[in-house]
Amino acid sequence: MAAFCAKHSYSGRRSPAELVVRLRTAPAGTVDETLTPALRDAVLALVSVLKAVNAALKDLDKSVAARLVEHPDGEIFTSLPRSGRINAAQILAEWG
Repeated sequence: MAAFCAKHSYSGRRSPAELVVRLRTAPAGTVDETLTPALRDAVLALVSVLKAVNAALKDLDKSVAARLVEHPDGEIFTSLPRSGRINAAQILAEWG
């Protein structure tokens, strides 16, 4: 678990040993044949919602970046250290 946490840059409050204990004591999933199809459908519905949200966020990021380039002061805000396009656009929007 420690190697997995290091590989994925885990910076949480719980130690790898505590994470293993929590995983081992977590409630088991169901294998009830009457519930499994309904749970599968619920999970697939949530996955499609998350995909739609992620797609909308990507479109919004592109729009924000395009508007930042068009703004007369956009170059000034993108030149700030560690600003990035989204942060620069947010600073520009807040400052006017």
